[in-house]
Order: sequence, then structure tokens, then C-alpha cells
Amino acid sequence: MATNDVSGGLAGSAPAAGAAPMFGAAPAFAQAAHGQLATAAGAIAGAHQAAVAGTLHLTEDAAHSLIDAIGQARDQVDELCGQANYDLNRPLSFGRSWVGDLVGARLHQLASGGDRSAALVLEEFRHVLDEVESTVRAASGLVFSTEDDQRRRMQQLQQKQELQQQQATDKQKGRLL
Repeated sequence: MATNDVSGGLAGSAPAAGAAPMFGAAPAFAQAAHGQLATAAGAIAGAHQAAVAGTLHLTEDAAHSLIDAIGQARDQVDELCGQANYDLNRPLSFGRSWVGDLVGARLHQLASGGDRSAALVLEEFRHVLDEVESTVRAASGLVFSTEDDQRRRMQQLQQKQELQQQQATDKQKGRLL
């Protein structure tokens, strides 16, 4: 019976030509995503400087449309962050052996821990969205939040609290089992 090797192939067999190691995809994704987000953040910083200097202008209608779209994207990212923190920030069990422990720890780190994790990419993307909104507000003269923005933030806080309560309940149930 063949067993899985942590290099991605079957024990005693060579990996397929061009195949990445089992744990190589997540760091490559995170590294590429960090690079793309850094590039976007640089471009946004340049646009923000232009908006503050008064050389970039948006109408209020265009700004409100963009802010709504950014808010929807932020809501989706917040939902993904909440799910990622809840779903991925758990110990993984691949059997009671040192290999199972090693595989579980490595996958957990790639998903939710360290500077190359998928969860961190989501957090960085949320920060980029905040910077885009700030730039849109500066370019349109909408310095203050609208009631819709405040309502959206309150809904986000309420959803976050509900998720934390659910996590605490699930954690408590896990202790009782």
C-alpha cells in the first residue's frame, strides 16, 4: 500500500514533471498576492497625493458610487476574514504521529499564521480597500463619513460580535465533548 509523502508524490515514486511540492502553492500565492497588493498600494498612494494636492478630482456622485462598491468589497473581505479566522485558525489533525503533527502544523501556518499566510493577504487587501476609500473621499471632498457608511460599519461590528459569540459557543461545546 502506497503512503503519501510530504513532498507531494507517492512514497518511492518521483513527482510528476513540473509538479510543485505539496506545501509550495500557498507560499507562492501569498508571496504573489503580497507583491500585487504592494504595487496597488503604491499606485493608490500616488493617487492620494494627487487628490490631496488638488490635481485629482471626482464628482460626489462618482465618489458615492465608488464608496458603495468599495463598501461591498470590504464587506466580502470582512466576511472572508471572519470565516478564515474561524475555519483556518484551528489545529489540524492528520493522525497521532509526528508526521501527522508536522503536516497539520505546516498547513495551519500556511493558512492562518505567519507573514506568508492566506489570512494575512485578506487583511492586507482590506487595508488597501480602506486606502482606496480614503483617496476617493479626498478626491471628491467627502472628508466625513455618510450615514450609510456608519450604518455599514455598525452592521460589520454586529456581525463580528455574532461570529465571536458563535466561536465561543463552538469552543465551549468542543470542551464538553
